Amino acid sequence: MKKLVIIRHGAYGNDGCLNEFGKGQIKSLAEKLREHMSGDKVVLLSSTANRARQSAEIISSVLGVEH
Repeated sequence: MKKLVIIRHGAYGNDGCLNEFGKGQIKSLAEKLREHMSGDKVVLLSSTANRARQSAEIISSVLGVEH
């Protein structure tokens, strides 16, 4: 079964980058996703905004996929 998962970036600061809380949010989410995505093909796309790219990097690291 195909799945489409849309994720908003984590919390960020005035500089537009993820803060520590936001990094934790995304890592926690990615770990939960990993349980449901096991064995599935994953394609990860993101906006070019710093906070979105940082979120995608964390997710790709946890899921073991490229972005």
